[in-house]
Amino acid sequence: MKALAALLWLALVSAASAAAPVLHIASSEWPPYAGPRLPGQGTALQTLREAARAEGAEIRAHFLPWARVLVQAGTRQSGIIGFAPEYRSRSGEQRWLFTRPIGYSPVGFAERSDRPVAWTSLDDLRGKRIGVVRGYVNEEAFDREAAEGRLRVEAVNDDLGNLRKLKAGRLDLVVIDARVFEYLLATTPELRRPGPVLRMNPRLLTVHSLHAAFRRDPEGQAAWELVERGLARQPPPLPEGLGAEALPPGAGPGAPQRPRP
Repeated sequence: MKALAALLWLALVSAASAAAPVLHIASSEWPPYAGPRLPGQGTALQTLREAARAEGAEIRAHFLPWARVLVQAGTRQSGIIGFAPEYRSRSGEQRWLFTRPIGYSPVGFAERSDRPVAWTSLDDLRGKRIGVVRGYVNEEAFDREAAEGRLRVEAVNDDLGNLRKLKAGRLDLVVIDARVFEYLLATTPELRRPGPVLRMNPRLLTVHSLHAAFRRDPEGQAAWELVERGLARQPPPLPEGLGAEALPPGAGPGAPQRPRP
């Protein structure tokens, strides 16, 4: 048993570093949660890094296009043992070990201040031109109604493209994470030019919890246990500024979660 434990631990150690174990994870650029040029490489990765450091280990993030993240994390030969951040899902539980939350993702609608949209159910959104990002999972009921043609959605490749269309009046609403919206508004001057003001609708679709996910194998189990111990020693992250009145029924941190694409 001692020999097996040693082998598992060695699988987590970077060959280039003898000072501390290094957990190699995959990630994709998703500010403010993850990004190679963000402080701490993003809020979610910073939380993960602090948890590992509390257990004497380091996190090394490898930023890849999202399509490659799952491939690399699921291949033992890659040396990457997991990925973050990710929404938790029942289907994902079969393949990955999810940590306790490392952040929260409030998903709602961006709108123009001169064209506010009042809604209490998805029925109120019928006929509205709604921008989504191609391939993204947003909220279960919304995605189902969009797929069945009951909601009018237009897909683009990224959030910024949707916000440009919204400002130009070519969309009525844009589905977007509220923190991503705040980041893009603060870092994209063209979105703040004179003209219609963009803002978040006060009502959210849902709040997803964010997690790190590790492979369901002995090495992944060892990494997951290490990170879980570190996270248990930290105050849990809270969905700050998100009041329960902003959420539709059944939404929030305790609701069933769906995976980000």
